[in-house]
Amino acid sequence: MTLATAIDSFVPLTPDTPEVLGRIGGKACGLVRLLRHGFPVPEAWVLEAQPVPADEIELPPPLAEAADAFWSALQGERPGARFAVRSSATEEDLDDKSFAGVYLTVLNVCTAEEFRAALLRCRAALHGQQGKAYRRARGTEGPPRIALVVQRMVDAEVAGVLMTANPLRPLADELVIDASYGLGESVVSGRVQPDHLVVAKGDGAIREERLGTKEFALRFRDGATVEDSVPQAERHRRALADAQVAALQKLAADVEARIGPRQDCEWAFEGERLYVLQQRPMTGLPPAEPEQVFSRRFGDEYIADYTLPLSYTVLMPWISETFLAEFARSFGFAQRLRHPPTVRHEGYAYVSGEFVAQMMSAVPKALRRTDAVDWFPEMWNERIRREPFRPWQLGRMAWTAWRDPKSDLRRNPADLEAHCARVAELLVPRLRQEYAALSEADWENQFAEAIRLGEEHFHVIRWGMGFHNPLLHGFLQDLLKRWADDDGSLYQVLISGLPQTRTAEVNRAVWRLAQAARADAVVLALLAEKAPHAQMREATPEAAFWGAFDGFLRDYGHRGATRDIALPRWSETPDIVLGLLRAQLAANAPDPDESERQAAARRKAAEATLAERIGSGIASRAKLRMIREVLALAQTYTVYRENQRFYLDYVLAHIRNLVIEAGARLHRRGVLEEPDDVFFLEKAEFLEVRALPGATEELRNRIGDRRAHFQQWRHRLPPTYLFDGIAVEEQPAASAASVPAGALAGMAASMGQARARARVIRSLEELDTVQAGEILVTSNTDPGWTSVFPLLAGLVTATGGILSHGALLAREYGIPAVTGVVGAVDLIRTGDLLELNAVEGWIRRIDD
Repeated sequence: MTLATAIDSFVPLTPDTPEVLGRIGGKACGLVRLLRHGFPVPEAWVLEAQPVPADEIELPPPLAEAADAFWSALQGERPGARFAVRSSATEEDLDDKSFAGVYLTVLNVCTAEEFRAALLRCRAALHGQQGKAYRRARGTEGPPRIALVVQRMVDAEVAGVLMTANPLRPLADELVIDASYGLGESVVSGRVQPDHLVVAKGDGAIREERLGTKEFALRFRDGATVEDSVPQAERHRRALADAQVAALQKLAADVEARIGPRQDCEWAFEGERLYVLQQRPMTGLPPAEPEQVFSRRFGDEYIADYTLPLSYTVLMPWISETFLAEFARSFGFAQRLRHPPTVRHEGYAYVSGEFVAQMMSAVPKALRRTDAVDWFPEMWNERIRREPFRPWQLGRMAWTAWRDPKSDLRRNPADLEAHCARVAELLVPRLRQEYAALSEADWENQFAEAIRLGEEHFHVIRWGMGFHNPLLHGFLQDLLKRWADDDGSLYQVLISGLPQTRTAEVNRAVWRLAQAARADAVVLALLAEKAPHAQMREATPEAAFWGAFDGFLRDYGHRGATRDIALPRWSETPDIVLGLLRAQLAANAPDPDESERQAAARRKAAEATLAERIGSGIASRAKLRMIREVLALAQTYTVYRENQRFYLDYVLAHIRNLVIEAGARLHRRGVLEEPDDVFFLEKAEFLEVRALPGATEELRNRIGDRRAHFQQWRHRLPPTYLFDGIAVEEQPAASAASVPAGALAGMAASMGQARARARVIRSLEELDTVQAGEILVTSNTDPGWTSVFPLLAGLVTATGGILSHGALLAREYGIPAVTGVVGAVDLIRTGDLLELNAVEGWIRRIDD
């Protein structure tokens, strides 16, 4: 029998093969595309897609007979050739789903028995745990089907992966190559640390080059795949010759020109001949010219961290609706906006770049130096700068401001002061009440009142924070630059170290508390030993220090690290205040009053420099008078910005106490399994469940799902930007010179940052020990590990490059990953608290 008569089941892949995904699967479709466009591809055949029983333990007899006939014909025409059997599932190698390494490839198939076994194993992979986990995570629906590709293996001298876009800098004009000796499986599996090249698409210049360790090469010998040790001299030089790099650059250009941009190709050199083994679209990359950009940097002002549902739905309506959306509607912008001002992505708050661009159209271009502009990547900032100035919008702003009594530039600080006085008068006594004694009616009244106070807070500050403050600072910077040739240094001094801020007041109180600790040798010694609060209290119950400490908590205990009501305040976590004291004592911090006097002296000197630079003529005096007036207002609104948060914290602390009490009551009634389950409910749900007589299965499942998401994402720092919903970081990976002292250097393989506990895994058998929210540290990842990827806060591998399967899947799951960290599994221990920086490519152990 010849191959021509043995192809009823195994169809040869040719340029004329119909590219039907449902028949031949994604991987085979990629090979057909390559063949159709004239690329050199090793001969290949496909067993067309079919469903596979989950309990299949042997090939169906018709398939087994066809396989034997096909193999016999194959060996008759290509005696001694070796073949690979690869999955080609119908949902594999697509634009939005890669399934990279999730299914199975069997290499070096040489006999009929091996061929049948490879077919059976690759079919069974359709029902493997990693495939199920990936399909579940990516939302793939419908019964899966799988085709199988049979492809002649080339005797590769050097092989690897080529991506026609840089996954870490997807907007740069770069391609990326990972290469090592022998079969490319060592590269894609991450078993070796390959050479890594970043090449300019235009002139082919190598922009980055990192030589891998390349300890061994996978080769076929004596009927088996073996690991051949690579001689030291070859390890320390690049695996690819210059001519081969040029050939791969040309291949990248041809692939993009003929098939399309952003392609992922596996390749191999057999002698001087370059073969393309696979092609698939790169997944998860942002568009080069997004219609919409959202930024997480906005959240740093109020809501920077992962925010639980109740916290988010209490605070964000004040920001998104009262502060931003009402502003847009009143100014006439709302009808042009296609997106809400803010969104929540994986538990974090993002602001719309379209919203900011539209708002800036009412601001003269010279004054668009605001925090909001700094929130976005340069390409979007350029759009904001180009946005035409619409004077009529500025006129409408002025009209709206005239109608709103809280908008007046000089009156708004007084309005804030009156609001803050009302907050303090109402809430300071209530923060000391017994919340458990509140009746249901009193609880409801106080909760509603607190929500109204929060809404009123943002109604006041939307003018001061959203309008006056950024315009004043932008105007001041522009005047200083034009009239005093300021590079920013004068501006920084003139607005720094201002008195009368609540922040400065708290700093003074902490400093005085530190002095009280210095006066007691026992307290001071316990602080130095980092003794916890309870132990210190027990050891020194009569110390005068505790009177000052308790007074500090009465005055400032409503404050916290963030505005998140799910997180405790200082009054609940006195050890945090002790930590502030230790920092003061360790740094031997100076008297804050003296620091303020020095800051005042620097401001006075800066004002003298300003006057000198402007000059003394009539026009100069007018300029100086204008700058001083704008400066005074900018300083007022700088203090305003600091102080408003102090009083907002009263509102949030009160709401937190009310919610904690409600959670305790719901737990006692059996509605919630745990009191803190209350924070996993949205505000509307929270108010509804207060009327439930008991728990429901739907409620338990909803809270359980949200807890799981929290554990998965709480320690990840998500992407700074969303380009049309796709995560992206603008920063390039940094050089080795930027790695901090004591850190382990690697390669940023999937952008992001994380701070979490390490879980060191040396084998697949230990995988069940991985806990949600941990950083997985391992030599290299196996496709069988896919099921734990959704749990991880981060990934560190000792080998592998940025184009390995593990790195690719980390990017798809949005997990920050650093690869090629030599010795990671030996230098890191399970339980170590790690800081992972997958923007710059390093990881280090940090103190708790």
